[in-house]
Amino acid sequence: MVTLNTTVLKNGELLLGYQFYRMAHVSNSFQCARNCFFRRRCQSFNYNTKDESCELNNAHFDPPHVYLSKDPNFVYSKIGDWDDAIGFGPCSKRPCRICEACYPSESSYTCVKEELTSCRDVKICTNATSDGHYFIRPVMGTKPFVKIYCHLMSSKYPKDYVTLYKENYSKVPPINSQSCSTVDWNQGKPGVIYYWKIRLDVMNLRVVTDDRTFTNVSCDPSHFGISDQLSNNGKPCTVDEKYGVASDCMAYECEPKRGKFLIDLQGSGFIVQPSVMWIAGGFKGKITTFYRSPTNEVVTAVCGGNCGQCSPKKYLFLETKP
Repeated sequence: MVTLNTTVLKNGELLLGYQFYRMAHVSNSFQCARNCFFRRRCQSFNYNTKDESCELNNAHFDPPHVYLSKDPNFVYSKIGDWDDAIGFGPCSKRPCRICEACYPSESSYTCVKEELTSCRDVKICTNATSDGHYFIRPVMGTKPFVKIYCHLMSSKYPKDYVTLYKENYSKVPPINSQSCSTVDWNQGKPGVIYYWKIRLDVMNLRVVTDDRTFTNVSCDPSHFGISDQLSNNGKPCTVDEKYGVASDCMAYECEPKRGKFLIDLQGSGFIVQPSVMWIAGGFKGKITTFYRSPTNEVVTAVCGGNCGQCSPKKYLFLETKP
């Protein structure tokens, strides 16, 4: 009989961002470990002791690249630390291919090919090394196939991005906080940041809003209706606004506000999750106009304050387009 090996469990920790399969109603961490062992691409697992769910990861704790997070409801374990006896029966030798699952029967086993759920899966399962677009199915079996741009495919841990086919930006105007029109390029970090791809946590379709890999910035005064004579005189453009966020630092009574963001996912295969809401924040933040298209593909707002902003209430989640 195989006993539960508690010495290889890290209580109160979990690995985020590398899950390829989630299953419910798993009675204990031993059963979660077995499900991991029967899939060769599974390198570790997270077991939720509260709701008895099991998450299988295609990576493991690997500083400085992969770190663990804290959560009192979880137990984390690296499958390589377990004794092979966990895989007793026909699947004990892990006979299936790297992206197949082994399903044991009384005296034999069946290998079942499983779907690719991330760019790391694409790399592990196909040996692809070229950056480009690939079709994956986030969270195996629960969402439609989508086209994702895989970046850094020659590295150990490639990143997942959504390609944007329309203009997407965040604007921070260079207006002094003591006035409604005085140009001041030294206050805050004014400018426009354009996004051409956005990084996605494919497990839960959360946008990594501070990723700047596929962006460019501009401090061209024409973006704000400002005369060329009031340019920033060639100084580096330091605008650093997150995706889906805008702000300005004008005096509070100034109208209209001039901070503006535009999210336009048309053609990407994704929409903004309908439950995502935007709120005003910062000092005397105010949203003066807000628009969301009926399809949830386009969201835009004008906002600001003294210095104020508008941003998603917590996280910016996407959904696959129906």
